[in-house]
Amino acid sequence: MERENIQVLFFGTPLFASRILEAIYKSGFNICGVITQTTKRAGRGKRSTSSQVKELADKYHLLVYQPVSLNEMVTIAKHLNPNIIIVASYGKLLPPDVVHLPEFGSLNVHGSLLPKYRGASPIPATILNGDHETGITIMKMTEKLDAGPIISQAKIKIETSDTTESLYQKLAEVGAEEIVRVIPLYISGDIHPHEQDHNQATYCSIIKKGNGLINWHHSAINIERTTRAFIPWPHAYTNWNGKILKILEAKVVKKVLEPGYVIVLDKTFYIGCGKDSLEIIKLQLEGKNEMTSKDFLNGYRDLDGTTLS
Repeated sequence: MERENIQVLFFGTPLFASRILEAIYKSGFNICGVITQTTKRAGRGKRSTSSQVKELADKYHLLVYQPVSLNEMVTIAKHLNPNIIIVASYGKLLPPDVVHLPEFGSLNVHGSLLPKYRGASPIPATILNGDHETGITIMKMTEKLDAGPIISQAKIKIETSDTTESLYQKLAEVGAEEIVRVIPLYISGDIHPHEQDHNQATYCSIIKKGNGLINWHHSAINIERTTRAFIPWPHAYTNWNGKILKILEAKVVKKVLEPGYVIVLDKTFYIGCGKDSLEIIKLQLEGKNEMTSKDFLNGYRDLDGTTLS
């Protein structure tokens, strides 16, 4: 089947999904419709904010749908009658009537090497756990979350400087390349799905703002991973003088200090942890711009000798 004859119905919402949608569109597949989550109101003025997928779909004049109920979603999907559904970070579970609708089923682009990190936050999870590699899995969807047969996987190395934000961008590029490669091979029968090893499955839950609060009794290496895993949100943070202090970049050092205790040395400062300490490189005080530790100390010398909580 030629690419222009493959009717693709795409589900997705954030930037990760928009990169994949754009790759599918530019590769010549016939996108019969795009389904994304409803427009949100955000910011101080509660202005309406469209998803990145909707913005991209509008740019290319694709049909966009934002169903408010599962019944509406099923009706739209049946009306469009796709050959295949592609899902990437849509943000909601698809009902069985949609998953099993197309002739060739539904494929999901997931940001981990399944069966590891099924669930909503695989990219932060892989950083928090200190993994050295991650990747993209393309699987055939079933009614169980991220448990379908694997069609293909592509691996990338995790750098020690990687944050969720940087990995997100890398995996979006890898996912875009892989889904474009896989769709025609899968439809022609040249790729055959294989079952996951369900006994090896691990899960990760939705990240909440409170997950970013630092416990200084944890080891320095775990807290350093937290600073990277929670960029761009919710950030790793602590409390100082009644304000939130975000730790944006830090380095593990072999200093012995009491957990949370701060010392200033040579125009930088160190915070004690349950094991080892952190040298703070970049940070941001509530209501201020992000800055280096040197610039921060120019205005807040009284941080020295305090204990953070």
